[in-house]
Amino acid sequence: MPPPDSQIPHFLAQNVNFFRVPVAWEFLQPEMNGKLNDANLKTYQTFIEKITTGGAYVAIDLHSFARYKGQIVGESSSTPASALVSLWSQLGAVFKDNPLVMFGLSNEPHDLDITKWATTVQAVVTKLRTDKIQNILLIPGTDYTSLKAFPEWYKAMKVVKNPDGSFEKLIFEAHRYLDPDNSGKSAECSESHADEVLKAVELLKADNRQILLGETGGGNTASCMKLLPELAKAVTEAYPVFGGFALWAAGAFDDKYELVTTVKDASSVSFLSPSSFSLE
Repeated sequence: MPPPDSQIPHFLAQNVNFFRVPVAWEFLQPEMNGKLNDANLKTYQTFIEKITTGGAYVAIDLHSFARYKGQIVGESSSTPASALVSLWSQLGAVFKDNPLVMFGLSNEPHDLDITKWATTVQAVVTKLRTDKIQNILLIPGTDYTSLKAFPEWYKAMKVVKNPDGSFEKLIFEAHRYLDPDNSGKSAECSESHADEVLKAVELLKADNRQILLGETGGGNTASCMKLLPELAKAVTEAYPVFGGFALWAAGAFDDKYELVTTVKDASSVSFLSPSSFSLE
């Protein structure tokens, strides 16, 4: 179910300028390689456009884990790379005229062949750019796009490029939670992992590339109130290599969810003020 519309002005008023809106692949495209479902697309598109009308960036978060109906895309004839190309070429046609919409090509791929995954992502990038679709594309790796594992998966994914050989508007996405097992399932935080930000910066700066911390978060606990600002500070100071960060999660989540984010006053939350995302 979509979040209530009231969420949008609430967060815009608190200086939030980047939203990441999850959607299931099967919700948009019930049949692999088929047409998008008109009603479901309209529901999603309407919500996206309400955000960008307010002047904020928004990432389409294809919450698929590089899978369609449980099958890894791009590793077998039953779920070929062309399936992901089909989805994104159709979504691209819908959102191509809105530069505030970024395409998160897949949320948290994992347990896959990284070389084959790079080939799949390359096919998507090539198709979108050939179709003159110039939106920012968020490039995911593997290991749930772990920031900790970024130095390993970056080697395979950094070869993905535009058809003209450039890397313009191809930005990596990584995730990092602060609980002991990096699962985002605990309300407690154990360390900030700011050192991992610095390691990523070293690699990316050498190649003149950018990254977005697409998910982080913690509970309403003393440990997280101390450590989350430390991570946010590291990301902010790493601009422009790090374009910004997004907290998980707000919207239609139950208010008892460990990581639910409700910002009543951004002035009391140092890492949400000023704005937390920029590509300028």
